[in-house]
Amino acid sequence: GTAGLEAASRKILELDPDFIIHTGSLVLYAYWDMMWDTQFFPPFKECFARKPLCAIPAYKDCYSLQFAYMLYYPTENGQWDNWTWAVGPVRFIGVEGLGAADGGANFARWFEDVLKNAKEDFVFDVTSYPAYTTNPFGRGQKGHDFDKTTLQPLLAKYKATASLGCTGKYEF
Repeated sequence: GTAGLEAASRKILELDPDFIIHTGSLVLYAYWDMMWDTQFFPPFKECFARKPLCAIPAYKDCYSLQFAYMLYYPTENGQWDNWTWAVGPVRFIGVEGLGAADGGANFARWFEDVLKNAKEDFVFDVTSYPAYTTNPFGRGQKGHDFDKTTLQPLLAKYKATASLGCTGKYEF
């Protein structure tokens, strides 16, 4: 609920990060405008007023016009399915969780090319369902074999810093 989100916002401010990565499922129903006004902005208002935000769209965020209008992503086609962005010493590789496995060989070539050519000190795979999740939800159902046989070895080969995502399950 909102109290938990407010507590999370206070903890973020207490930790004083340089920026915030929110890994998807920003609101319960992203296409309902009222959800943004109750579940996203009020609990995090102090936090987002002080720190830059990189919000990673989860599968349900991707269908939201509100998300598209409020949050910018550096993609060639204006969509946020797969993208890459360098911010100082960090390379973000964004992968829309449900579409990654469908890309098959073309997606794998794009993903490896981005990893291989990354010159930044830190490389983050950011997605709604990270390749390393043990949760059987989302990519775990549709593309878990693809993640294990293709994405995980590429992340290890190119020494990615982390694979971050929203799995609906806490994992460390």
